[in-house]
Amino acid sequence: MAADLVLHSRTAQSHLSTLVVSTPDILTGENHGVLRYVIVAVALLAIWLHWRAAFTADVRAALDDLPAGEERLDDLVSDLRDKRLAYRCKAVLADYRAGDADLCREHRADALERVEHLERFAPLRRLIQSSKA
Repeated sequence: MAADLVLHSRTAQSHLSTLVVSTPDILTGENHGVLRYVIVAVALLAIWLHWRAAFTADVRAALDDLPAGEERLDDLVSDLRDKRLAYRCKAVLADYRAGDADLCREHRADALERVEHLERFAPLRRLIQSSKA
């Protein structure tokens, strides 16, 4: 009887040791799918951020050259993909057309701040634009 208990306890330990050794690595099987989904999600986020910041360089140039770039800024507002930037550019145009220089300067600073925000989250766009210059 005692020999059977010793034999049973040894086989139980050896059975347990084979279970521990046979556990899969963390990146095998179903976890590869999770990793793929995370990579796809990050790639889609990056594409979306770059899509949103599409015309930031053109808007910056039009805001810097406001008297001559009024028509160009007006055309760009309809093409902007970021609604906050479009709203701020419309405010700049409205103030400029109304002749209110103080509000125009304030709204222009807000619009440029939004342009910088969009460019900060789209670093590849800045890199491409700096290489063109």
